Amino acid sequence: MHRFEVYEIEGAAKGKSPYQIVEDIDVESFKQWQKVVSSEAMKEVVTTWSNYAGESTVKLIFDKKIK
Repeated sequence: MHRFEVYEIEGAAKGKSPYQIVEDIDVESFKQWQKVVSSEAMKEVVTTWSNYAGESTVKLIFDKKIK
């Protein structure tokens, strides 16, 4: 992981934002990140995640930088 930042959404240009919190996680590769979150070290975080966010509200997106 290169960077992990968490943002609390304060508003939207139009209407109400559908999100309250956004996490920006910069990793070497999505495939490698999947290995990390499925590791034994992350087991407790993964199993308790639903205490913090409803699974249906979590949106996971990934990208490729345009050069």
